[in-house]
Amino acid sequence: MKEKACDKRCPTLPPAAIDALLAVLLVVVIVLVAGWFLFAYAVRVDRLHRQVLAARLIVSGQLSKRAHAAIELANAQVLDQADSEKLCQAAHDASRCEEPIVGDGLDPRNRSGNAAKRVAYENQLTSVMREVLTDETRNSLMQEADATALLRRLDAAQQKLEVAVHVHNNQVKDARKVRQRALVRIAHLAGRAPLPAPVEI
Repeated sequence: MKEKACDKRCPTLPPAAIDALLAVLLVVVIVLVAGWFLFAYAVRVDRLHRQVLAARLIVSGQLSKRAHAAIELANAQVLDQADSEKLCQAAHDASRCEEPIVGDGLDPRNRSGNAAKRVAYENQLTSVMREVLTDETRNSLMQEADATALLRRLDAAQQKLEVAVHVHNNQVKDARKVRQRALVRIAHLAGRAPLPAPVEI
């Protein structure tokens, strides 16, 4: 009698029901793990985009410092008048241009700018610097303390700019590598964010 009472109080599930329950639990676990994995990957893509934008701000800052250093040297009356005017004009054109340095549209604050115009001005400044600051001119400037300081300031700005561009373009390379993976493309983990582009300065 006691065994019959226990059977009524403690009914057991049939094996088929247990298998079905385990299957449901397994599916839930798989969905949760897959969702977490996709979320983590999406966060990684977003972090790479943010790193690109941060590196781009540094490049922009270094471009500004280079232009100002070039203007200081051009206005110091230590170069030939023609060279001073040429360098000053190129530096002013670069510093006054407010267009983005890359036209990929990744920065939501500036998606419609004319990056080609900005790149042209910056590359023109680079070209003028090479034309004006020949080895002979550099040797002449190094004879005067004030001119040496201005030249070194411009050279330092140029070197820091080159490093900043290199770091930015490496960040872009990493982001593009991840963006090109099948999982990211199929699951649209990058959302509507455009593909990052390198700085061409």
